[in-house]
Amino acid sequence: MPKRDRPIANIGGRQRPYLDLARAWVWSIRAAAIALVLSSLSARANALPPQHSIPRTILLVDAGDDPMSMRIIAELGALGFEVRTTQRSSATGGDSEIELLSRTIEAVATIGVDRASGEVRVWTVDKASGQMGLRAVVAIERDPAVVALRAVEAVRTSLNEIASPSADASTARAPVARAGDRPAPAAPSPGPPSLDVSLGPALAASGGTSDISSQAMVSLHWLLRPRWGVEITGLAPIGRATWQENEGTASLTFGLVAAGVHWRPLAMRWCTFDLGAGMGAAIIHTEGSPNSGFFGREQDTLVATPLLRMGYAVFIAWSLWLRADVLGAVAIPRPVFAFADRIAGSWGQPLVLQSLGIEFVLR
Repeated sequence: MPKRDRPIANIGGRQRPYLDLARAWVWSIRAAAIALVLSSLSARANALPPQHSIPRTILLVDAGDDPMSMRIIAELGALGFEVRTTQRSSATGGDSEIELLSRTIEAVATIGVDRASGEVRVWTVDKASGQMGLRAVVAIERDPAVVALRAVEAVRTSLNEIASPSADASTARAPVARAGDRPAPAAPSPGPPSLDVSLGPALAASGGTSDISSQAMVSLHWLLRPRWGVEITGLAPIGRATWQENEGTASLTFGLVAAGVHWRPLAMRWCTFDLGAGMGAAIIHTEGSPNSGFFGREQDTLVATPLLRMGYAVFIAWSLWLRADVLGAVAIPRPVFAFADRIAGSWGQPLVLQSLGIEFVLR
């Protein structure tokens, strides 16, 4: 008897081929349902925006590289932002300049560090108008870590306000970051001065044989750029320098006015260090008191005085600083002094002055 294939289904010893059709129909329904579910999930995935299209770039405008800037970059990086930096001195520029820098790299926010005014400013893009606007101002204090945390928190808060549909751009104002639980200082400084006048006494010593004279010193310093500016210095006599010879006694007083360039390499909220160089003129008045057998006379001499200056100021109160200056000048041509046609001394080569006074901040 020939060998036959084993039947797929066997009931009561008879083959039932219609069961194969039922199973095939069930598997078709299952395959169609799975395909429908996968198609739905694919459509929803395509409807979601790609994550890489969300802008996450922030521009940091800073003139220097210090712990505060490095901390700002680290904190923003921890939040998932890409930080671009520029070394241009544009932190003090207007909104139009900040907007141009931000549009160049498609930044969602810009942080500008202005050490001259002691502030960190935060700009963000308004979704309604598409314009860059100032959103927050953070005061620079002694602790760079605290300033960095407040600046990053101001950026995060500003971006959340813009993303919120309830934010009203027409009534939004630039918030000022507060110290939180940290106690605020009783009289905070508004930052290093950009225009100031100082007044104080000074002592002048010459390289000749003359004595030390006392002067009143007035100086004005005006920053035209973050670190550079102009200055004017004036000296008026308070006391006179005298010296004694066999022929008699001589006394000397002088006044000086000079103008030059002002450079401030260090500008902090509580202290400043600056240098100056300029050209001036000094008028020297001498009087002779002769002994018996000699005669005396009075004379005024005008000389040129190129000078160098070094100054240091410390914050005292809101608009008052304590200032110390050291000046060095050279009188050209060299004035000489004669007793009975005998040259007994000279003046102003060099001339060194030391001053300690009060600085009044005008801006």
